[in-house]
Amino acid sequence: MTVLSDPPEPPVERVWADIVPAPCFVNPEQVTEYPTADWLPSDLVEAVECCEALGEDRIYRYNTLAVAQGIKVGGWAGAASFWGPAGPDYFRCACGAALDALIQFDAEWDGTEVWRPIEDADKTTYDDRRQTQLAADLDIGRGYTLQTYYCTADWAHPVARYMQ
Repeated sequence: MTVLSDPPEPPVERVWADIVPAPCFVNPEQVTEYPTADWLPSDLVEAVECCEALGEDRIYRYNTLAVAQGIKVGGWAGAASFWGPAGPDYFRCACGAALDALIQFDAEWDGTEVWRPIEDADKTTYDDRRQTQLAADLDIGRGYTLQTYYCTADWAHPVARYMQ
C-alpha cells in the first residue's frame, strides 16, 4: 500500500458528521452472501431457519449469517426491518420492476465473529474491536442501515432508499 506523502487534512468541522464517513482506510474484500428467509421459497424457509452457528458469546441464526453488514456495494438486503418482511414483493420500483441493491452504509461490524473483516482478524481485545468498528464514524439515524436500490428495468428511474 502506498501512503500519500502529503495526505489531505480532514475538515475541522464535519458537516453531516453522522452520515459522512470519517477519513479512514478502505480494504475491499469480496464475500458471498445468501438471501434471507424472506426471499426463499416457502419449502426452504423451515430448513434454513433451523440453521444456527455458535459464536464467541451467542448463537447466530440463518438471517444473521446470510447477509453481510457494513459498507458494501451490491449484495442482499437484511431481514431486520420496521415494516415487516423485506422480501422481493417489497423491493419494487414505481414502474413495478424489481429493485436491486446498489450500496449500503452501516457500521463496519458488530465486534463478533460474524462478518469480521479479514484485515481485522487479529483484533481480539474489546478496545481493538471498538476502534475498528468505529473507524468510518458512521451513525445512520441512531444506528440504522441506509440501503440504496436501483430499478432493474431502467437505470434512469430514481433510486429507492430504505433505512432500517
